[in-house]
Amino acid sequence: MMYKKISLALALAFTSAPSLASIYCEFPEQPVSTYEYRDVNVCTDIIETYTETNKHCSYGGNVSHEYLWDKPTYHLAPNKYLTAGRTVGENSACPVSVYVQSRVTYSADKTETYYDCDSNNVCSYKTRTVSRIAWVTYSGYISNKSESISSVEKERVIGQECHTENQRVKVWSCMDLR
Repeated sequence: MMYKKISLALALAFTSAPSLASIYCEFPEQPVSTYEYRDVNVCTDIIETYTETNKHCSYGGNVSHEYLWDKPTYHLAPNKYLTAGRTVGENSACPVSVYVQSRVTYSADKTETYYDCDSNNVCSYKTRTVSRIAWVTYSGYISNKSESISSVEKERVIGQECHTENQRVKVWSCMDLR
């Protein structure tokens, strides 16, 4: 049997972890694995825990819609109550008001004028009502209704400590089966 090594080594941080890697071998060879001791680079993250505190600002109020270019097929309220929220730093002040907008679609009837001729070649202007989907935007400033403060613990990586260790690693090879 011929046995040739391929320079594919998988350095596992924990030798008890199963290896899911393998290599491709040309027929009639077959992949086989062995374990060897090799120097591997092992790194550990240095993690810092910190507290992030924010102020949450809640807003609400009535805003009106713009001019309706198309006549709605049903009653469309002239005002709409909208809410919004903003987050600022704990030492920042919440804005007194914020600008908001909301686009609403509605069913509309539009009267169109067109020129039409009958079978006797008598032509005249006619009108027809066409239903379609239109939209309107409600927009304006809404005022601050409440404020609350919340804190959350977070972690961030601020560096790494690395060193070399001699560990048992899985090494893949191709073995000729002839």
